Amino acid sequence: MVKIKRRGSFDYISKEYEGPIEELPFKKYIKDLNKWAKKKKAKPYGKPAAFYQYDFDKASDKNFRADIGIPIKERRKGGEGYKLKFLPPTKVAVKKFKGTPADYAEAYEEIYDYIEKKGYKPFGQRMEKFKKTPEKKGGVFQIKSELQVPVKETSKK
Repeated sequence: MVKIKRRGSFDYISKEYEGPIEELPFKKYIKDLNKWAKKKKAKPYGKPAAFYQYDFDKASDKNFRADIGIPIKERRKGGEGYKLKFLPPTKVAVKKFKGTPADYAEAYEEIYDYIEKKGYKPFGQRMEKFKKTPEKKGGVFQIKSELQVPVKETSKK
């Protein structure tokens, strides 16, 4: 089920990953991000997220790119391969997700259909907030998360 919600503003520290999704060292990235945040006294909190840099229907091992991030309470400069991301308050279409990376295309298709039906259009970078750390089972990530697509209205209802 897809819903439109209001998302508050957040600061994230992130690190880019490029390569096959099945090889993403998720736990190592989160450990590195927490270590960086503690070193910089940026006060990490909350659930990690991924910010996607491509269309899922056009994705392959060669062009999978994502910024893996954690929310921080104190804004600090990135550096050392780390990037600061600021998410302004906005409306987002959200969908709870449970599955594998192969299931993303269907989930996003449902989100985009809902967005259009409700008089919105996608606006900005897609984000996925992880409910729990993705785990590999049989070489494939099992993911439990919330998919978020920023939206803006195209027409008044």
